[in-house]
Amino acid sequence: MTEDLAVINQGIALSDVEKYEILLQELISIRTERSFNCHQEVLAGKYEIAEAILTSPLYQGKNSPGSGHLLKRVSDDMGVSSTEIYASIKYYEAAAGDPEGYLQSFGWGKATTWTRLKRELDTPKLPKAQRPRQNNGTADRAAAVEFSWSRIGKIWTKEDQDRIEQALNYAPDPASRPRAQIPTEQT
Repeated sequence: MTEDLAVINQGIALSDVEKYEILLQELISIRTERSFNCHQEVLAGKYEIAEAILTSPLYQGKNSPGSGHLLKRVSDDMGVSSTEIYASIKYYEAAAGDPEGYLQSFGWGKATTWTRLKRELDTPKLPKAQRPRQNNGTADRAAAVEFSWSRIGKIWTKEDQDRIEQALNYAPDPASRPRAQIPTEQT
């Protein structure tokens, strides 16, 4: 019980609104603390699961034949996704024997959760501004649409078509298009 609730119990004259605010603060404090403790237990469990797997004589190491099958079988038998198992292993390896210190390095305090940690583990280590743009066949449709709208009412040129095709990855470079072969006479 907090000091504020002790004040209520001592009979100090407080309005019902003040008593309610004190009670609400106490409830929020309990929820925050218990939620944090729960999240810490989940994180500890994930770390221990990964440690047990990686130190098991059945696990032969990354990229070893059978290790992926072992992880898949463990995940199936435990009723969790294999992604959870792999994320636990990533966490174990990243923490390098100091899970508390590793978690504290993020500065999240009581907002530390397994979901938040998994997102961090999946995030590339480059800052956003330095991440290379990945265009693996997906079209830059917004640029193509914007350009198309700007050309409404104007004559559509070959250069316009080339620009749209390049934006849509239809032809990454107009010079790379196959040219028609002109048959030559053979004598």
